[in-house]
Formats: sequence, structure tokens, C-alpha cells
Amino acid sequence: MEIATLIITGLVSSTAVLISIISLMLTKRQVITGVITKNRIEWINNVREHLMDFLEEYINEADKIKLRVIKSKIEMHIRNDAIYKTLINNLSKCIDNLYNEADYGELVAEAQIVLNKSWHRTKREAGIKKKEEKKLKKHLS
Repeated sequence: MEIATLIITGLVSSTAVLISIISLMLTKRQVITGVITKNRIEWINNVREHLMDFLEEYINEADKIKLRVIKSKIEMHIRNDAIYKTLINNLSKCIDNLYNEADYGELVAEAQIVLNKSWHRTKREAGIKKKEEKKLKKHLS
């Protein structure tokens, strides 16, 4: 009888330790995901603000120096990557040319693409799956 009690006690203790380890790992992952998500949302908002500043100055035909300063702020928020190359090129084109609707439209469209991709990446990192997102959209519609 004592051996059976010891075995059961050992199994219960081992199970409790295993559950604690799994719980710790899940909590750690949730904390990391929360921090990454919060920081990425803040990053998206900062980039959006700088883009809006750039567009406002571009519409108002600000001098090129002011536009270059805002472009530099945007470049400091993004890495030198193919994903952002078109956006940077469109910013440069707007600096080089006087205001026109075509350049403005291209810049806005590319900015929306970049911000949208970043937002989708944030949702995936936060654990929101495409199926869950579709269900939620359908429910809210």
C-alpha cells in the first residue's frame, strides 16, 4: 500500500510541476506578444503621423528642406528593405516635384499598402488568425 501511495504522490507532484512549467511558458509568450503588439501599434501610429505631416506639407507646397526632414523621420522608423522601397521612392519623387495629384495619389496608395501590411503582421503576431478575423468581421457587419 505504501508503494502505491508513493507512486500516486509522485505522479501528482510531477503533473503539478509539468502544469506549472507549461503555464509559465504560456504566460511568458503572452507577455512577449503583448509587448511586441503594443510596440508595433505605436510604430504604425508614428509612421502614419509622419506620413500625414509629409502629405500636409506637400499639399501646402512646403519647401524641400522641410519635406526632407519629415522624410528622414519616416526613414528612421523603417528598415532598408524592399517592402518600403516604393514608399521611399514616392516620398523622394514628391520632394523633387511640385505638388500634383498623380504623385500625391501614388504616395497615399503606397503608404496605405505599407501600413496595411504592418497592421496584418501585427494581428498575426498577436495570434489573431485569418479565420477568426473573418468571423469577427462577419459578426460585426
